[in-house]
Amino acid sequence: MQSPIYSLPVELLARIFHLGVLDAPHPDHAPPGHTFEVLVSHVCAHWRAVALHTSYLWTTIHFRIVPHLARARTYLTRNTKQLVDIFVDTCAQDDHVPGVTLFRDEFHPVFDIVLSHIARWRSLALKVRDLQCKAGARAILSSCGPAPALTSLQLWHIEDWGTSERLYTAIGPPPVVVFEGTLPALEHISLVGVNLPWARSPFLRGLRSIELALHSDDVRIPFDLWHAMLAASPALTKLALHYSGPRWGNPPWPPAPRIALPALAELRLVDLDPPYLLALLPSLELPAVRTLHLELPDQDFTPFVAHLAHPPAPPPDPAAALPLANGHAHPPHEALPPPLFPLLEELSLPALQCRLDAWRGFVGACTRVARLEADFARMPEGFFDELLRAPAEDVGMGKGKGKARACDADVVLPALETLRVTGVPGAQLCALHERRARAGCPVRLWLVNERGRDEGAEELERRVNSGDGEERFEWFRDEEVEDEDDEGEYSGEEDEDEDDGTDGLAEDEEEYEEGPES
Repeated sequence: MQSPIYSLPVELLARIFHLGVLDAPHPDHAPPGHTFEVLVSHVCAHWRAVALHTSYLWTTIHFRIVPHLARARTYLTRNTKQLVDIFVDTCAQDDHVPGVTLFRDEFHPVFDIVLSHIARWRSLALKVRDLQCKAGARAILSSCGPAPALTSLQLWHIEDWGTSERLYTAIGPPPVVVFEGTLPALEHISLVGVNLPWARSPFLRGLRSIELALHSDDVRIPFDLWHAMLAASPALTKLALHYSGPRWGNPPWPPAPRIALPALAELRLVDLDPPYLLALLPSLELPAVRTLHLELPDQDFTPFVAHLAHPPAPPPDPAAALPLANGHAHPPHEALPPPLFPLLEELSLPALQCRLDAWRGFVGACTRVARLEADFARMPEGFFDELLRAPAEDVGMGKGKGKARACDADVVLPALETLRVTGVPGAQLCALHERRARAGCPVRLWLVNERGRDEGAEELERRVNSGDGEERFEWFRDEEVEDEDDEGEYSGEEDEDEDDGTDGLAEDEEEYEEGPES
């Protein structure tokens, strides 16, 4: 008896496949083994025939090991019209396995395969971990010509720099013009350890996301070009700076109008100095930030954190002061100014150093934050205890404002529903659970690092997961540990199971012409 799946029109089955591949993991996060498109093409002859002729399935060209070269050729044979997304992930010299990983000699053939399709490139993510690989990439991208359909460009040079001097040595050579400076569709750019000739990169406008990372000061974008790039990108939704940003030094940044970024929803700041941040943020208008990521260790960021909680109000206009009957001006309003990001909903803190009073003011101002991720092992002692206390009524945006849920008693972070923590003893977690339960503001999802497993945390797990289902407790592992578990991909152990996409291609073409088996 024929399976009901065969009654589906081919067009509908192809659409289901297309939706499935859209939901597949990003290549950087996909586990080793078969991809979605290969899996559905191996179910039966009918599915395989439909899959091989559904060009949308074969648009992600991912190079990470040598067998992927043959797979890429096959994918480009199966898809001759749709735009393609290209991911190239090379390895470091110490991790190189000849004939398996991509490194120097194995790296250059990648472009022999994809350059003839440059007009169809929709995204390019290129990660190198070696100076010779970087030199080869520079030569190719400076001579390949325009990429008219490219919307996303990621250029990463990742090594263990060790010192800022070595970072400068690696990034110091004069940058090259890429794609002849012609990327008319570009919306997303990520430059990690790679800089551009900023004045000769006219495509730095109309952007929706910007990530700049690992740039010594002398190769960073000049402030005037930074200002022009952001001013020409009013739809920018994400800005990430990791030891990078506009060039800082003598002379200081010139006076300039604040740059309005009304659509910016996500801001990530990593390894930047306090004076730099205190100069950078006042130059921007960011009214819509909802996600904030701060990784700021090793220095005292008290003034910066205080600025986040209550930025200074602009100087008053003397002409606007209203006189009283006795001729004196009205006294200044004594209420604290609102937080810098009043709409903040997600707060991620892998590391932060500041005084306790600044931290108290900051978390007290976060009345809308529904998700908190924090590594309290990389924060001063007592920071977690601040989540247990009752906030002062005059902190933040005021009682009852924002998205805070109705609580029986005041709590810090009244809207909090998801808590992902590292470095907190189980006894303190239990105390927070009880505190918020009494206040009528329970945390719905507890995510606790396995490194903090103790009797108290296990007791909280039992208490939460045996309840009425309104709350849930889960353990998570450090990303570094998870990466170590997946390192077998480079060992060659799974090569026998790695599908290069070429198996039975000619036979499948004949089968499709004749019609699938019933």
